[in-house]
Amino acid sequence: MGERVSSPRLGSARRGRRDPWLAGAGSFVLCALLGQDSLNADGPIVPLQNAFGQHRTADNYYAYPFLFTGLRAVLEPLGVGPYRTGLLLSALGTSAGVGFGLQALRVLGLDRRRAWLGAALVAFCPAVLFFGSTLEFHGPFFGFAGLALLSTARAIERPSAARGAELGLCTALAFLAHLDECYRLEPVESGAFRAKRVLPR
Repeated sequence: MGERVSSPRLGSARRGRRDPWLAGAGSFVLCALLGQDSLNADGPIVPLQNAFGQHRTADNYYAYPFLFTGLRAVLEPLGVGPYRTGLLLSALGTSAGVGFGLQALRVLGLDRRRAWLGAALVAFCPAVLFFGSTLEFHGPFFGFAGLALLSTARAIERPSAARGAELGLCTALAFLAHLDECYRLEPVESGAFRAKRVLPR
């Protein structure tokens, strides 16, 4: 009976499937460890409302109260307070964005090394670290923005009506997460379409 020989390329592909999860996990640990004690802008509004039994939709951040309340329901029995819950929500959103971003780079044609480099540059960007480790709306939005970028990459890779609908849905989710910042997705998405022409095959 012949001995099975594993292809190095196949093994690399299998390892590559774990890359977005690993990048996201690393980003989450980093943001969670850097959790800030200072308050920033209007980020504390929803946690304060939640702590005092008020559950209103925040202006321009329609999804945030639902995300926060859901995570709070999971963490409150573990003794995690509203402020720490908000910090962890920011870390979760940011880390998801990093993972989705890495996968988008792979879909666009970058090899593992270059995709990891791109993800690392994003994860260690001072602005990303700041909003991923503070109580603000931008952290959770970053996850939806990363999802929209990945959906854009998939639509570029293999255009179809289904992937176009997926792109519209993911962009709409980002819109619900942060209405103002969502307008900045358009140049990112259109830039991804242009970048595909020059990225290595």
